[in-house]
Order: sequence, then C-alpha cells, then structure tokens
Amino acid sequence: MFSLADHGICIEQEKLPLEDQISQTWFCGKYCKEIFIGLRSHVGTDNILDSDLSWSILRCNNDGQKLHSVQKIACLAECNMKLAVALTLLEECIIRMVDPRTGVDMIPHVLYNKGSNFARVDYQGFYTVILEKGDKILCVASIR
Repeated sequence: MFSLADHGICIEQEKLPLEDQISQTWFCGKYCKEIFIGLRSHVGTDNILDSDLSWSILRCNNDGQKLHSVQKIACLAECNMKLAVALTLLEECIIRMVDPRTGVDMIPHVLYNKGSNFARVDYQGFYTVILEKGDKILCVASIR
C-alpha cells in the first residue's frame, strides 16, 4: 500500500496499478507487490545468522482480524513484548520526534505501525526489524 508520490517510477513502468483480489490492497506495480508479499512472509520468523545472532521482522498489527487460536494470541503477546523492549532501546538512543501539528511522539507510532485517517501520521506501512543475540535485542530498525 503506497502513495503515488512514493512510486511514480513503478507506475510509469507498469502503466496500471495492481489490486489484490483478496484484501483489496492497492499496489503500484508487480515489483512493489512482490516486496509487500516478501515482507509479510517473513513477519514473526526468526532468521538465524549464526549460533547466537538472529533477525526478525515484527509487525503486531493483525489487520483487523480476530485472533482465533492460542498460538496467534501467544505470537501477538511475544511480538508486543519484543516491541516494548525495542521501544525502550530506541528511546534511549534517539531524540524524541514529535509531530508539530498533533503533538504525537512518532517513534512509538512507527514501531507499532499505527494507522490513521491522516496520511501524514499513518504508519501502517512500517515494519520493525530487530537483531538479537540470544534473548537480547542489539539493534532496531524501522523500514517501509
């Protein structure tokens, strides 16, 4: 889900936007849809780099779906715990970024990919990537 300003080149190459038949998600082109699907397929998966290091993509927004199983609830709880630790780490290392119009601290909203009806403060397209050594989070990044 992208704005036209972000993907003008994609639109020129593809000519028409693509729409997912299941979720009605709009994509500016085939390449952007592949990236979206690739990111979504890695959410919540631990990717081992060596015996101690791993990385994972966190995104605790369940897209409005109701949780139906104990596994899904446990996954959401673990994701929220990791995001809380990641937020603490970011707050220690980064100066607060406050939206001048709303007064909202943007870092937690980006980290938790909070949505909004106002495009300026809509962070649904963000993913949080963490690097862990054992059970400790070493690094946090937010990507879109």
